Amino acid sequence: MAMPHRSTTPPATIFPMFAAQKALHDARALIAVHGVLASSAASARSTEARAKDNAWTFAHWRQVERLVCLLQGKDAAPTVH
Repeated sequence: MAMPHRSTTPPATIFPMFAAQKALHDARALIAVHGVLASSAASARSTEARAKDNAWTFAHWRQVERLVCLLQGKDAAPTVH
């Protein structure tokens, strides 16, 4: 039985898709103000929005949190659908 061919080509880089440029602007602003704690600041804002039943703002700040992690070179949690 023949062995399956294994590709030596590295996997393609997958770039994250962000729906609004405002997320990038907010991520950069949080990094400028909070530094390494920027993802925690975004998380706190998303938690506050969720407590107020504001799904739109909650989703925005979760996206900002993931973007902050990516910009800072951390592993970002994937979206859950």
